[in-house]
Amino acid sequence: MLLYLIESAVPLLTFLLVWTLILALKKNIGKHKKIAIIYAVSTCVSIILVAVLVRVGFVIGENAPKWIMDIHLVFIYGILPLLLGLVVTAFKGKRFLHIGLAVTYLVFWCGSLVTGAMIFMMHHNWI
Repeated sequence: MLLYLIESAVPLLTFLLVWTLILALKKNIGKHKKIAIIYAVSTCVSIILVAVLVRVGFVIGENAPKWIMDIHLVFIYGILPLLLGLVVTAFKGKRFLHIGLAVTYLVFWCGSLVTGAMIFMMHHNWI
């Protein structure tokens, strides 16, 4: 139950991610940086809490096949290093590398959303 409470932050994090993307596309870099920092801190805390809870024995997706859980965890655990790379490239002013990492990050985020939705639906026996 506690794990699902933490994972309920995903819609808020997705909203913040879309907002930062829109601000970046509109070239509003000042606001983009502020919202991106809030997003990065919130995402890091969420991922670390989920990883700790899984390590101490909380189970997620008990109705989901192992293969979908494995794919989901690859996406989830890949998000944190990519996010840290985004933060570093942003502060160092490496714009093109930052954009490349952002595209990769979005692929990982979308992958985690799709696999997470599948796990959620399997947990409730919807699929």
